[in-house]
Amino acid sequence: MVVTALLLGACSGPDAGSTPDAVPSSAPAAGPEPFLERCGTGIGALPKDAPVRDDVVLGDGGVRLAAGVLGPQEAGRVGVVHLHQLGNSGCGWGMLATATAEAGVTSVLMDVCGYGASECGPEPPIADQVDLAAAYLRHLGVRRVVVVGASMGGSLAVQAVAGGADVDVWVDLSGPPAWGETRLLDVAGDVDEPGLVVFAPTDGAQAFEAARRLADRTGARFHRARAGHGWGLVTTLRGRLTPVGERVLDFVLRS
Repeated sequence: MVVTALLLGACSGPDAGSTPDAVPSSAPAAGPEPFLERCGTGIGALPKDAPVRDDVVLGDGGVRLAAGVLGPQEAGRVGVVHLHQLGNSGCGWGMLATATAEAGVTSVLMDVCGYGASECGPEPPIADQVDLAAAYLRHLGVRRVVVVGASMGGSLAVQAVAGGADVDVWVDLSGPPAWGETRLLDVAGDVDEPGLVVFAPTDGAQAFEAARRLADRTGARFHRARAGHGWGLVTTLRGRLTPVGERVLDFVLRS
């Protein structure tokens, strides 16, 4: 698959507004509203001090995935591809990505096909979409890529790994037992990479039990949260990591 990163404008930092040399780049004829403008207000608004380093469109031809890249200007060992919740966009991950940037984590906050500012013709499998973001991170110098999804995104993260996405670790936060036409337990046997499933019983007894079984079948760790859902499990409204968020960050850094 050809990976193209199209820059939409300069952000903060000395290297913002440029792609890695290994990634072809060009100015798009038309692109989505810049990341900072899209994500500066409303649900999932970026903190004022968000360490935005790039504003990119990932893909070529009929697939154009709008994304923001947050983190230190010198990419560290670990990078994260974030998959968002239903009815939202990558903007909603801004608080977590801002908090984890202090630990050297570089994050791609991507709008998956059908959501946010992304534009897709025939929609590619989620594994292919994640591969675009993972390739971008690896061109930045990231050596280990983690895909983290919340709610809908949690289920998509499992599907991406089962579909062969080029990631090393995965985290599912409150992913429903099925998404689209795919039951997660049906594809669990195709998941070989280390994983973490976080689920609260307040999301329903049957869904909770399905999450536990998913962790068992994939060999993933399982963390029982007291309450909460999706990205609300990992950050407070003020953008601080919760105890669950601290656990997820530790897993991302050390797994």
